[in-house]
Amino acid sequence: MECSNHSRIDKSLDAEDFKNKLLLTGGILTFAKKKINLQNGDLKSENDLIDAIVFTYREKNVLANGFDYQNDAIAFGIKIVMPKNTEKILNQDTLEKINRRLQEELEGVPVYYGRSTWDSKHALVYTICSLRGLPGRAKNLKQRV
Repeated sequence: MECSNHSRIDKSLDAEDFKNKLLLTGGILTFAKKKINLQNGDLKSENDLIDAIVFTYREKNVLANGFDYQNDAIAFGIKIVMPKNTEKILNQDTLEKINRRLQEELEGVPVYYGRSTWDSKHALVYTICSLRGLPGRAKNLKQRV
């Protein structure tokens, strides 16, 4: 989940965990990406930022919609790429809060996360999730056949 143009890695997803616990789980992989504009004033608090990051996998993402994450998730990975000099906005404490939120939403599912910075005015959030089940749209197709 590396993103080009970012300058330093503060905390990184472990390559072995990424490979063995996300990519090679034998499940279906979902991917989501979200751009968060930190300049427009929509984010009024740390909770707003946490909500925006956590909601990435649940919002309008073609490859991530329609899955039953609570019942089918095997493992979850999240990579947050923040603008440089935003350590006050997304520090270790905030990362732990994001992790706790995801652990509450995806009870019992291991969450692997990382943070890095880049030269931009907006943040990027990437998620990858390994799941046991198909999305609702695939189940509907199966029923029609």
